[in-house]
Order: sequence, then structure tokens, then C-alpha cells
Amino acid sequence: MSVPNAEKGGRLDPTDGRDLAVLALRRQSERDYVRDTLNAAAAAAKTPPEHISLALELAMGVMRHRLTLARMVRDLLTGSWQALPADIRHILLLGTYQLMYLDTIPDYAAINEAVAQAKRSGFGTLGKVVNGVLRNVQRRIVGREVWSDALPLRRAVRYEYGRACMLSIDLMVDRKEDLVGYLSIATSLPTEIITRWIHTFGKEQAEQMCWASQWRPPVVLRPNPLRTTGAKLLAALTAEGIPAELDTASDSVFTSSAGGITHWKAFLDGLCQVQDVTAQQAVIAAQPRPDQTILDLAAGAGTKSTQAAELMKNRGLVLAHDIATARLDRIAGNAARLGIQIIQVVSPDQFDAVLAEQKPDVILVDVPCSNTGVFARRPEAKYRHNPQSLTSLKKQQVSLLRRAMDLAIDSGARIVYSTCSVEPEENEQVIQEVLTGQSEWILASAHLFKPTFTGPLTSWRDGGYVAVIDSVVKAR
Repeated sequence: MSVPNAEKGGRLDPTDGRDLAVLALRRQSERDYVRDTLNAAAAAAKTPPEHISLALELAMGVMRHRLTLARMVRDLLTGSWQALPADIRHILLLGTYQLMYLDTIPDYAAINEAVAQAKRSGFGTLGKVVNGVLRNVQRRIVGREVWSDALPLRRAVRYEYGRACMLSIDLMVDRKEDLVGYLSIATSLPTEIITRWIHTFGKEQAEQMCWASQWRPPVVLRPNPLRTTGAKLLAALTAEGIPAELDTASDSVFTSSAGGITHWKAFLDGLCQVQDVTAQQAVIAAQPRPDQTILDLAAGAGTKSTQAAELMKNRGLVLAHDIATARLDRIAGNAARLGIQIIQVVSPDQFDAVLAEQKPDVILVDVPCSNTGVFARRPEAKYRHNPQSLTSLKKQQVSLLRRAMDLAIDSGARIVYSTCSVEPEENEQVIQEVLTGQSEWILASAHLFKPTFTGPLTSWRDGGYVAVIDSVVKAR
């Protein structure tokens, strides 16, 4: 389908779910994430929660499946994909995502709303292109099937773990002849990442990781033990009409309801904090105890700081520090909501003075990383991944870990290093580099968690890495 000349773009409405999704996709930068830009735009516009939920589903769905969606759309254009205005490209991807991956939205609604969006965006003459492309996508969909390897895989787009959208054309390449190419189209991962994973983990494990990296992840809620338990949190959510399941192994509650969390009564009452089971392992490995002093060296929004304070029974001191002061503003609010009084936010200009007075028993070092273990939650990261970024990140990680070791040398504090990456360069190789030639420290334990999902909601696990470093004296 040919592409006519486009006129100047118009103004989309951030209180409309579909428009908000396009705005979030438009505004993302090389460092920002769609979810963050979407939530910021929604907060500024006071978007209703139900529209935020729709926008998150659409925008995150497009990011997770961008390579698959773009392959379908580009095949239906006779003109240049890049010549289309960015908003129209996003509208086409949003419409195609609804048609292929969401059988809860009627086809006519997805198509009609996309055409209306094109007009609202200021590209009215491209409404015919949007309508034509999406109607051809609709014609290519011939049914829905239960997923099975016995299906004609070149025509099967897997979604919702156990379902497949069946097409009338071969969208995929042959899996047996080109596994990397097939997985790239099917799971929307760049071929370089898939090749790396096959080399590192083997074909079978790499394929499982690719699939786990493209599913819609559940929201995992860590119950606040100062106020509730997993079972009681589940009951509270059920009373609000929020479907959820309890994972007894972790005492965490899982839900597929991704939107409006900050409006839930259970959240507002401080009964829970959003945190995947894998992310919880770093603080668990630290074994914090009441009356200890914990330093969270790269605290971010304070998720691990609050977890540590909860396990310490709100007794002792948690020093939450981050070089990005804007993140620190969120920690006090989170602590207050959860009923925690022992967290002290430490800004960069206060750091030296505070650490001169307070000697930590444990230092948490949750470093910036490539996010390869959490592509399902941060799909933008997979399109930014490259060897140069890994090299740069490793330098930062080594620097942060060495800083923690310098801070801990007097007190012999336990150090817990963690990432949400599965890459050896950011995990094992960082530990090896900082411990080489050291006689004061030993690696007490290390564990790599691979992204995993086997169907049941509570089977979800993000990927990541946790290493515990103890002083030789303390280890004795």
C-alpha cells in the first residue's frame, strides 16, 4: 500500500488511552522507559485509571512485540515505512497489536479507533493508509489455536503463553533451518542477543529465555510483614475485586491486573510493595537483622530499602542513598505509606558525613545494568543492547562494588551485589575482577536467576544475579 505525503502532526489527547499510548511511544528517549513517560503524562493530564490501564497494555505490548509487528506492517506497505510520520507508525503498530495479540478488543474497534487517531494526530490523509493496512492485517488472521509445536510455526504467532494467532501467510522463517531468525521474529529479540544466549546457555535454555522475555509479566506484590501476610494481602485484594494468586513459596501475591495499582486500597494502606520474587533475593541474601545498620548504596526508589526495613522489624537504621536525587524523593513517601520509620534518605552531599558517623553492617549494591533479565518488564532495553553499552556498564558496576568494599573495609560489612542482568560480563566477571588479588574478601555465595515462565501465573520469575561478599575475618 503506497504512502501519500503527510501533513504536519496535530495534538493527541493524553486522557484517552490509545492517544496516551502513542504519546508515550513518541516521547521515549534512549534512556527513558515507556512506562515512566506514560505514567508522567497521565499524572499531568489526570488521566482516568481505566484509560491508563489500556494505554499501558497497548504501549508495553508494542514495545514487547515491535519486531514482530513491524514485520507484519512493513509487508503490507508499498511505500517506505520510515517515510511515515512517527505517530502514524505507532498507530499502525498499536492497531496491529490489538488485532494479533488481544482477542478481547473487537477488530472493528481497533481499526476504527486507529483511523480516528490518525485524524486526531493531524495526519488525516493517512487515515486511508491506516485503514487499508489494518484491514489487510485482519484478513491475514484466520483463527486462534491452542499453542503447540505441531502447528505450522511459520504461520503461528504465539501469545498468552498457550495460544496462537494463526495467519494465512508465512510470517516466520523456518525454525529448523534458522533458529535464531525464527526466535527473533517470534519473540521480538535482536539476533545478536539470541546468538549470545545460545553461546552462553545452550539452545534449549536460550529458547526458553527468549519466550519468557516477551510475555506480559504479572505484577508481583511483596506483602509488608509489619502489617499483613501474603494470605491476608490476597484476601484484601480479592475484596477489592482484583484477581490474584498467592505463591506460598515466596509468600508473594501475583496478579495480572497491571493498571491502577497506586489507586488500590491495599497499596494505599501500605499492605504491599511491587517487587518481583527474584528482585527480593538480594535483601534476603543479606540476612538483615533488627538493630543493624544497612546501607543501600544505589537505592533508586527504595524498594530494597523498604524490604530491608521490614525484615528488620522496623528496628535499626537503613541508609538509602542514590546519586540521582530525583529518585530519593520517592523513598520517604514509600516508607511513610508502609509505616516504616527507620529509613534515612542520604543525598550525595550528605553521604561522607553520614558514613563517618554510621558504620554499616550490610551494604546493598544494586547496580545499573543492561536489564537482560527483565526484558519483559523493560522491553526498550533489548533494542538498546550492544557490546559498547555492556563495556560501559561493567566499568560502572566495578566502580560501585569497589566503592562498597572501601566503605566496608573498617566494619567488615557484608556486601550484596545484585543486577537484573543475565550477562556474565555484568555478573561473574565483575565479581572476578574486584576479588582478584584481594585477601580481605571472599565470595560467600552467588546465584544466577534466568527469566522463567511455565504457564501458571505464580511460575513467573524475572532474571537476575545475586552475589554475597563477606570479609575473611567475619567469615571465620
